[in-house]
Amino acid sequence: MTWRVEFLDDGVLPDLESLPEDIRARFLRISRLIEAEGIHKLREPYVAHLEGPVWEMRMRGRDGIVRAA
Repeated sequence: MTWRVEFLDDGVLPDLESLPEDIRARFLRISRLIEAEGIHKLREPYVAHLEGPVWEMRMRGRDGIVRAA
């Protein structure tokens, strides 16, 4: 199975770009891990399974924690 990280809508990218650089870098790293390995092979602290097909991506930076589902 090929994995791809997609944005829900056009409003997500501006929100992502407004985050601190270290958080954006972690988002990119986790996204690449998901696409390369598949989300089921990743665990915390990168991702957490919430319910059904919904997973949460977790990013930690100097300014705090950001989570995206």
